[in-house]
Parts: sequence; structure tokens; C-alpha cells
Amino acid sequence: MTLRRNAISFQLGPEQTDRACILVHNIGGSPIEMRDMGEYLAQQNICVHGIVLAGHDGDVDTLSMCEREEWLETIAQEVESLEEYPYVFLAGFSLGAVLALLTALKYADRIAGVIVLSMPLRLSSGRHGLSNYFSKWYTPLDYLEFDDPNVRRDIIDR
Repeated sequence: MTLRRNAISFQLGPEQTDRACILVHNIGGSPIEMRDMGEYLAQQNICVHGIVLAGHDGDVDTLSMCEREEWLETIAQEVESLEEYPYVFLAGFSLGAVLALLTALKYADRIAGVIVLSMPLRLSSGRHGLSNYFSKWYTPLDYLEFDDPNVRRDIIDR
């Protein structure tokens, strides 16, 4: 697996606005894959933060040692840093979309909306060779019944 090196976070758009959006890149990616979307949102008077998820320094060994909790903590810290904005949105790409949804569940009182792009619905280790690499992060979501309020409450309490 090739990772993008020199992953650099970015901030676009006005700081003096009531809306902010956190962009969450794909696992193994970098904020650059969300930059075009960020530029568009900034033109709409939204303060945009493209973040670098934990372990995304370009070294696959560093990434392989990360757990999803570290990625969720990266996003949580960004949500908390945007407390002055009444409306905070999350936008995630691929597995970044899954992380955005999990964060929105935990911060339901703070998150105004979520944009999910190319979100995986299932990973099948039989069909996709890369799914074994990601399964330790994704598997906890694989069999959850999100319609069940007890399951949603359990996820939020994690």
C-alpha cells in the first residue's frame, strides 16, 4: 500500500461565519483528496478544516499501528476546537465517512449535519484483497443493526 507523504492539514474560508465543516479523508489518504470540496465549501461562506488523521504521516508501519479510536479522537479534538461555531458539519470520504458518522453519533448535540462520500456498506474479505488490511478497523461496524436504539446508544457510549 502506498501512502501519500507530507499530509498537511488546511483551513479555508472565512473565520467570521456561523458554519464550519471538518473534512475527513480516506484511510491511507490525506487531506488533499478533500481539498476541491473544501474550496467549494469555503466559497459558500463556510470555514473549512481539512484534518490529518492519526498515523497518516506517510509511513505504512505507523498507520498499521493505529486503531480507529485514535482516528475518532483526532476528529473529536477538531469538533471541540470549533465550539465558537453554532453549526459544525462533518464530511468524510470512504472509511472517513464511516468515521464522520461515528463522530456525529457521539457529538449529536454539536453536529449540524454529515456529508458521506463513497461510504462502504460492507467489506468482504473474500472479494477484496485489501479488506483484510482494513477489517480490524471496519469489522466493528459490519454487523451492527443501526435501526436498534440500543445499538446506537452503545456506539455513542464508547
